[in-house]
Amino acid sequence: LALIAAVGLRCGLSLLVPAKWWGRVAVLLTVMAIGTLEIDYYFNQHLPLYNHHFREVQDFRDAQDAVIRSLNFPSGTHIHVISENPPAPDYAAGLLTFMRGDMVFHDLRPSDVTPDYLNGLDKNIDHAFFVEPENYTSVSALNEQFYLLPPALSPYPDVALDKQFMLYYAPDLPDL
Repeated sequence: LALIAAVGLRCGLSLLVPAKWWGRVAVLLTVMAIGTLEIDYYFNQHLPLYNHHFREVQDFRDAQDAVIRSLNFPSGTHIHVISENPPAPDYAAGLLTFMRGDMVFHDLRPSDVTPDYLNGLDKNIDHAFFVEPENYTSVSALNEQFYLLPPALSPYPDVALDKQFMLYYAPDLPDL
């Protein structure tokens, strides 16, 4: 759109104003104005509305928030999302792979968090468990197998409490 407007202005102004530099200035100003308006629309109108709509209509907790909260974890960390109504695994895993290709994503139901499953996890790497806050059974099972840091909610204020996962981080502690 900006290019079409610029070409139209350049050609139109060259017919009206014989000086070449006026046409170039007009094209530059038009492209800058359209670009500024597009950036303003995207970040100040479209993106907030998209985020609000995306979080309100989904019937599961916010896996996108869990992925974003995982970005500063050490390389090789395994991300486990434990939920009765798990988020779309392809979306969350794809987002994590796109942003950090060196992590592994697992989506689980609470019934999957068994002693056998937890015993099979590599204890020599970091694990981040994102658990629904009311899922005490899974948290208890995790506490039996791992040293967990204190639980944490999302630091982002735009994620509603009923959409957040509680984070239980199990760092690799070779001395324990």
